[in-house]
Amino acid sequence: MKSSIQSILGAGVVSSAPGDPVRHIAPMRFRATAVILAGGNSSRMGRDKRFLPFAGRPLIQIIAAQVRPHFEELVIAANDGCAVAGCGIRVVADEIPGLGPIGGMVSSMAASHHDTCFVLPCDMPQIDLALIARLLDSARRGDCAIPVSAEGRYEPLFAAYRKRVLPFLRRAIACGVYKVMDALRDCKIVSVNLPTAEGLQNLNTLDDYRRWLDTQPAGNSSGVIF
Repeated sequence: MKSSIQSILGAGVVSSAPGDPVRHIAPMRFRATAVILAGGNSSRMGRDKRFLPFAGRPLIQIIAAQVRPHFEELVIAANDGCAVAGCGIRVVADEIPGLGPIGGMVSSMAASHHDTCFVLPCDMPQIDLALIARLLDSARRGDCAIPVSAEGRYEPLFAAYRKRVLPFLRRAIACGVYKVMDALRDCKIVSVNLPTAEGLQNLNTLDDYRRWLDTQPAGNSSGVIF
């Protein structure tokens, strides 16, 4: 596996800034595009989760700072480009607004400069780069690689996709199918078991946000929302 992972990596050794909630930082740079999905309505959070503060920065910048040094390209999928323009990252608007994550995935993958894209949400504060490397490597054996929990739940919004899934996604949209897993049913999906029983950590509610803050070092919670 090591040699195949090396084949999707470029040069570059980057470490995280002090206080950033980064795990598994390694000297890796992926020949792929990272796509941050930032077009949700944050209904369960009750406010725009992209701008939840941490250590003086909005959450979306925390996430971008973790992945940007490790990908040759980074884009944000969002319909309100002006709202996230301050991140200094190219914003790709949905071709058809209002479809949810599948709309952002299609538009961003179509606009990317790489055959392989890694999709991740804007509400995952801690990024596991080792898992990203496994997923990108696994995607070489199929159309996409998606992590699956111990309970058998797939996580298609933190996954690696090759551009050849685009016709399937577009066809699903044309048929009124907007759930990503349903749209991928005719694709070759490579399943990758999540390394921990806890699964992926998303901040869906204010309680999730508060619990996550409680796990962070003191001094990083200035300006937080309660």
